[in-house]
Amino acid sequence: MIGLVHFSGKSLDAVDLLPSNEGRQSLVQQLMKGYGLLDHPKVQLLAPKLASVDDLAKFHDRDYAVELLRPRNWKEHENELSRLQRTILKRRATRESPDDRRSLDQVPCASYGLVFDCPIFPHMDEYCSVVAGGSVQAAEFLIRNPTVAINWAGGRHHAHKSHAAGFCYVNDAVLAILRLRRKYSRIMYIDFDLHHGDGVANAFKLSNNVLTVSVHRADAGFFPGTGLKPVDGLGRGTGYEINIPTKRGLCDASLEWIVAHIVVPKIEGYRPQCLVIQCGADGLCTDSEFREWNLTVSRFGRTVCQLVRRTGIPSLLLGGGGYNSLETCKLWCYITGLILGEECQGWAQLPDDLDDELVDFRELEFWTHDTPRNMAEQNTHEYLLYLQSAILGC
Repeated sequence: MIGLVHFSGKSLDAVDLLPSNEGRQSLVQQLMKGYGLLDHPKVQLLAPKLASVDDLAKFHDRDYAVELLRPRNWKEHENELSRLQRTILKRRATRESPDDRRSLDQVPCASYGLVFDCPIFPHMDEYCSVVAGGSVQAAEFLIRNPTVAINWAGGRHHAHKSHAAGFCYVNDAVLAILRLRRKYSRIMYIDFDLHHGDGVANAFKLSNNVLTVSVHRADAGFFPGTGLKPVDGLGRGTGYEINIPTKRGLCDASLEWIVAHIVVPKIEGYRPQCLVIQCGADGLCTDSEFREWNLTVSRFGRTVCQLVRRTGIPSLLLGGGGYNSLETCKLWCYITGLILGEECQGWAQLPDDLDDELVDFRELEFWTHDTPRNMAEQNTHEYLLYLQSAILGC
């Protein structure tokens, strides 16, 4: 039995309104429903709990937590909304009363990072509450049922203790790990997002109870500009922050080598009692915002699934980046199916009832775009061996 966080009603609307990933949660749930995963006999759907200020303050500064959950009147900003956000808000209007429309207090948003790539958006308070609550709910499921738990709306790994960054407002991954620490004394966090998992690494920089491993793209000027040192950490945490900074063009074979020859040996050496795996999809060959890696849905998905299956360690899977929403959702749906033992390679046609607002009507097949682009692989075998030596000392 696996636990799958499932959003509906107002909570789904709130997640769909995230500016960087509009409508993405609805799409991944529609895909999973279309392939029969939501009513699969091995799936227990988890309704996300609403995280309170006290819940967020288990990691975030209380003032920042209060700011995130501050009710705001989004009506004042309707002219700044996208077409899809307007559609979601119209849908939501049928579910709420006029009393739900609350006043906006003017605050110094910049001091909390709530500008530029992390703007204030409609129902941001509910978004932060349900995303954090969803990952904590998944962690609680994993404590009761040491199998697999999933929250594809989670994985917001750039959020820091007192400010937002990189499209991430609340660090649900850290909050989930803190909840898991009530049972598990050694937890390993593995981050496959294109960008360094800086928020999670910083949160546990002084700890030897959480080993963080981030496989990411690194270069001068590439966000967030951290994670360059293969072995890092401070105090008791020295050596417990592992960074695998890759170059442009990382392909499936290179990622598979990294997992087999660096990540798995770290698992064997650390012997974690629980894994938390961030499955950011902005390294896919089809990503529309970043074209830095060259991964495919089929092999990336199998890499994640094999890691979970072969280790047999209780695992929490989270989402993350990914700016081609359909391909990102295909990846997460595929991973879910593989974890459940489904024959996902047979998924030829996309489900017929996907929302036209979310998917181009010309998209008909699941595997249409799952071919690496013509991109040079700059991660030579010699470079990968250097990373292995720097991290494992071999």
